[in-house]
Amino acid sequence: MDIDFISALKDTENSFTKKITLIEKYIKEFSLSNSSKQQKILSKIKLEFDNMKADLKLMKTDIMSLVQEENKSSWQEKYCSLKSQKGQIENEINKLKIGSNNSNNIKDKEDYMNLNKKLT
Repeated sequence: MDIDFISALKDTENSFTKKITLIEKYIKEFSLSNSSKQQKILSKIKLEFDNMKADLKLMKTDIMSLVQEENKSSWQEKYCSLKSQKGQIENEINKLKIGSNNSNNIKDKEDYMNLNKKLT
């Protein structure tokens, strides 16, 4: 009976792992990009992060449906590990957002001080 849920959990775990890899790739791209590209990358990161959260909710539901205790405890451990990874990624994303906002503020101040800039 647990076989179907375990198969679904494995698929969701693989999906989650791919999303982490993709977000890490976007984070590396972010640091190498200019501010206009950074906003696009942040949007991509947010989308993947939201999908990760959905994967975790799905996993939690599937784990609750498991009947055998050893399967349930094994998948709860995996779930906790993935949830921890989500937290680490979330911290990295927040650092990017803070850094992005600071660089935009600096850019705005530089524009303000630019005497050659045309006013609209």
